[in-house]
Amino acid sequence: MGKSLSSYMQKGKLTLPLIRLVGALPKARRESTYAWISQNFNHENRGNVLELLTEHDAVEYSINKARSFAQEAKEELSILPDSQHKTALMDLADYVVSRNR
Repeated sequence: MGKSLSSYMQKGKLTLPLIRLVGALPKARRESTYAWISQNFNHENRGNVLELLTEHDAVEYSINKARSFAQEAKEELSILPDSQHKTALMDLADYVVSRNR
């Protein structure tokens, strides 16, 4: 939710937290909120955007979604025989979910 959100927003790309936020808003506010965020996102109002994302549980939703995908990936790996490569992939699934927390 830090640097990567900033760089994606500055390029006008949607991230899962933003998709969740826009989807959680009443239909009448979706377009205007997305337009405001994408047109006004900068270092000064980054806190306001993060507050809005937190208020609508978009951050927590995204983290939980990432955890779920990581768990699914590890379950798929369970059919492989134990090896250092399998362990590395399982560790990688855990790492990508926990790296910025």
